[in-house]
Amino acid sequence: MAKMSVLAGIGLALAVAGFVYGVVAVGVPTQDPTPAQAESERFNLALSGWTMAVGGVVMVAGIVGMAVAAARRASGRGV
Repeated sequence: MAKMSVLAGIGLALAVAGFVYGVVAVGVPTQDPTPAQAESERFNLALSGWTMAVGGVVMVAGIVGMAVAAARRASGRGV
């Protein structure tokens, strides 16, 4: 069960890191960006989104793992 809580913590940290990266790297988009600035913003937003998505999936996997471990322990099967 401890492994699953670490997994959930890592997922939460990834999701938060992705959000913070999006805020810091892009912040408020430029009103009239050059093509290079627009491409940089798109890349940074995509990277931020993927990091948050992966973090969310890892966090959910950890939470589900903790629930399964708790259910197995309660049923007497042990983990």
